[in-house]
Amino acid sequence: DQIEAMTLADRIAILDKGVLQQHDEPLNAYHNPANDFVKSFLCDHIDDLVNTANNLFKKDHEVTK
Repeated sequence: DQIEAMTLADRIAILDKGVLQQHDEPLNAYHNPANDFVKSFLCDHIDDLVNTANNLFKKDHEVTK
């Protein structure tokens, strides 16, 4: 799973149909994907997860005296 790999690994290898697409440190792969496949594989999934988490924890705040 992408989240587990990004948080636990020192380096990750991303393969598409058995062909190495990128071997890198997780944050570098996220910020500098080697190609569209890597970007889609890492960034789209993680961005969706972050947006979902933000929506779950977002609450309206009201300041009162």
